[in-house]
Amino acid sequence: MGELTFTLLQTKELAKDVLLVVGQWHLKRSMGDIGGHFSLVFRKIAGKWKILADHSS
Repeated sequence: MGELTFTLLQTKELAKDVLLVVGQWHLKRSMGDIGGHFSLVFRKIAGKWKILADHSS
């Protein structure tokens, strides 16, 4: 399919146990490259980071 890479643009602590991560994704492929942005909201639950929300465009 191609080579997928991510670039982190911003990581922001919203609360002690909540993080917002914003970045870009890029898929290099033979039929033409594509890419976009993403945002993730993480929360630490029972000592482990879990994704609460994921948005890509």
